[in-house]
Amino acid sequence: MPACRTPVPNIAGLPASHCIDLSSAVAFIARHVRKQGETDRRARDRVRKLIGYHVEKGWLTEAAPRKFALNEFGRWLHGREDWTGKFANIPANVLIEPPAASLSLTPPPPELPRGAALPTNLEDSHHLINDLIAEINQLRREKEAAIAKIRDLEPVALKRRERSRKAVVAGKQRGRGKAK
Repeated sequence: MPACRTPVPNIAGLPASHCIDLSSAVAFIARHVRKQGETDRRARDRVRKLIGYHVEKGWLTEAAPRKFALNEFGRWLHGREDWTGKFANIPANVLIEPPAASLSLTPPPPELPRGAALPTNLEDSHHLINDLIAEINQLRREKEAAIAKIRDLEPVALKRRERSRKAVVAGKQRGRGKAK
């Protein structure tokens, strides 16, 4: 029995603020970027993983869970250098209207651990700053210790690499690995 597949959406005529769900986005992209000899399922899986990675990194923003504003989606497609020219048929209305979020000049609020809150008075702010400075200094010390350890181990690694290279060369010269 064939698997149920999401049909490739027709985005022409849709308003730029329209949302497209993940499976429709995957179907749309996979149709255009499918490699020669690649199955449809494999292309969709590859695109789905790529979209997930870009959402995770913040390079593609979701309007809602597993949904993308068409204008943001279109901008993301055109920004991909390895897909240059593959999406030239995206309607102009998808790229004209800027998303509302891009008009905001205020930075996003800092991410805080669950249950934590920003200080509300000057004294608490100073304590937080001092704690953060202490944490930064601790991380610097750990980084310097890791760098020193790498420097200490580098000569040993170079010797092992050279011994391994010599063993491979010697094995080739003796004729190892050849069928008799």
